[in-house]
Formats: sequence, C-alpha cells, structure tokens
Amino acid sequence: MKQTDKESNNTSRADPFAELDPDEVMAPKRGRIPTLEDQEDGLLIKPNMLARGIVTGVSASIITHTGRKLAQNLFRNPVFMFGLGLASGYLTHKYRKEILVAANSAAQKGSQIALRQGERLKKIFS
Repeated sequence: MKQTDKESNNTSRADPFAELDPDEVMAPKRGRIPTLEDQEDGLLIKPNMLARGIVTGVSASIITHTGRKLAQNLFRNPVFMFGLGLASGYLTHKYRKEILVAANSAAQKGSQIALRQGERLKKIFS
C-alpha cells in the first residue's frame, strides 16, 4: 500500500503506522528492538515466557541450594574425605610422569617469557 507524498503528509498525523508492513511488525527484523506497537496485545513479554523464566530461576535456585547443602555434608564426612584422598593419590601416582613433564615445560616456558620481557625492557630503556 504505497501512498503519494501528499497523502502521506495528510495521513501521517492520523495513523503513524500506515506505511508499516504488517509482516515486519509481527516479526521484526534482526537487530531491531521490539516495541509495544510490535505486539498485538501490547505486551512485550508474553505470560508463558514470564512463567518459564520464573520457573527456570526458581529451579536453578533450588538446585544450587541443594547442591551446596549436599557438598557441605559430604565434605564434613570423614569417610568421604578419606576416599577423596585415596582417589587423588591414586591418580597422582598413575599420571606422575605426565604431571612432571607438564610442570617442567610450564616452568621452561615461564622462564623464556621472563627472559623475553627482560630483553624488551632493556631495549625500551636503552
């Protein structure tokens, strides 16, 4: 529905959305912020979207609270702590060679970085 310049000047005051495409209003283009005029019922947030957000927030809160209490109870249990120590000791012993290689390579890379930074500082200040 195209209007001439004279018609658009007369109708623009009466209906500011006369030239909008109905498909664009119902499905705004990417990057455009929806406004109240974009929705049929005038709501930016639909009731089911609001309920879904509330349910998600409440469930996340419940899971976090339950997990925190469970972790506190487990870490106070001496049998659990003993088992955790056994498991970590076993894995450390099993992968001791890989751990040593990774630690040595990290130390070498760190010293190389420190040497390069020292050289750069000497160049800057000289």
